[in-house]
Amino acid sequence: MRPPNDFTEWVARGDGEAVAESLEALADVARASAAADSVSGPAWPELSSDALHGLPGEFIAMVSPHSEADPAALLIDFLVSVSALIGRGPFMRVDGARHAALEFAVVVGRTSRSRKGTSRAVVRHMLDRVDAAFFEARTLTGLGSGEGLIQALKDSPAAEGETHHAAPPAQVLVHEPEFSRVLAVCAREGGTLSAVLRSAWDSACLRVITRKDPISVREPHLCLLAHVTLEELRRMLNSTEIANGFANRFLFVAARRSKRLPFGGEASAERVYEFADKLRETVAHAQEITRIHWADSARDLWRSFYEALSDEGDGVVGALTARAEAHTLRLAIIYALLDRSAFIEQAHLRAAIAVWEYSDASVRYIFGSCLGDPLAQRILDLVNERPAGLSRTELHKALGGSTPAQKLNPAIQTLVAKNLLVRVKEGGTGGRSREVLRPKEPKKPNSPAPSFGSFASSGPESDCVAPPVDELARLYRSVEDTDAPEPRL
Repeated sequence: MRPPNDFTEWVARGDGEAVAESLEALADVARASAAADSVSGPAWPELSSDALHGLPGEFIAMVSPHSEADPAALLIDFLVSVSALIGRGPFMRVDGARHAALEFAVVVGRTSRSRKGTSRAVVRHMLDRVDAAFFEARTLTGLGSGEGLIQALKDSPAAEGETHHAAPPAQVLVHEPEFSRVLAVCAREGGTLSAVLRSAWDSACLRVITRKDPISVREPHLCLLAHVTLEELRRMLNSTEIANGFANRFLFVAARRSKRLPFGGEASAERVYEFADKLRETVAHAQEITRIHWADSARDLWRSFYEALSDEGDGVVGALTARAEAHTLRLAIIYALLDRSAFIEQAHLRAAIAVWEYSDASVRYIFGSCLGDPLAQRILDLVNERPAGLSRTELHKALGGSTPAQKLNPAIQTLVAKNLLVRVKEGGTGGRSREVLRPKEPKKPNSPAPSFGSFASSGPESDCVAPPVDELARLYRSVEDTDAPEPRL
């Protein structure tokens, strides 16, 4: 059936009272959904315009109108990828630590349809016009072990036809479209991948000495870009990788579908090639720089923000944001180099702070309600998926049937004590009662129902835009009660 063109035609197709009741029922659902969003945790992060400084901002302005990818995902992909191309030459030393244009980032999709892969495709399309040979030869994927990664760095082939200076073998971009698989590898008992990646972020010599023929890479420059969904990340990131400094070496960037483009889109070829020429020249200039310094214009800003960046947080969020200073400094270095500067100016630092603040807000959005106990978190997620409740037997099966009671009971007690779950006695088979775990009922919100405008401007995940059903129901009632011409939407 062809969809109606306006409200009058839509009403003419249905039973008047039934239509209004259906709309009001939908309005209740929309109100509940909006209320749940408002009380369930932190708001979706917002990217400050300060982050769109210089060439990165020019890139986003050029490609974002033609892509469904989140601008934040496009930006972090661009920054990490260009860092891999620049290499380890330009650096700043702080308290003995070497900080270069090197970053790890994970784009965290709100759903599986958040266009994470689209952001990678858009950036790669551009960078292939800057140095296709480098990205073809120096992009790795499929991390399976620490030993395998080091061997791959040693054996990384020379990129024939590279347009910049000959890059050392260990200068690579690692792209992992399934970060959950990397986390699974890191969780293996006796595995070395986590330790090797931590050393790579630190620009330290990479070694594996446990094998018969020890291997090492002395001067690695490894930038890492990964993708994962929010649910996978919360399920797979374990307490060990949170506590040992692996996870906080990544910038987590929340991403969602920015718009709907049924027929796709593409920036003009002329603009793309013009930008690519400019970026190629900028990268070549950056590779000639050795030391990065603070400009006087940025010193006061850095000093004023340093204490706030250094504040230690609690729990999972605190652990994942513990390297705020290092990430902000590295981002500032990248922005400076993309301005062809050996000095971090105030604009570069403001841009870096804006990107860090988006990542920090992403962590709070993703992990703000996390408990820090993977088993308790898994139990809570399972019970929340089944509001009718789970018995002990059902929960045990849902967890795989191998979780011992001495681990299961304390986790349940933690959730009940935190008022996240409730125990309910129900009648079972044969007249016997059973204990069922149910989600704690949320408090009813006092906030008014969202307006038509709030639905239009709130910018939810574009995969499913909440309908302005309150407004439709109100308009329908007014049509029934008057003889005036039906309003058009």
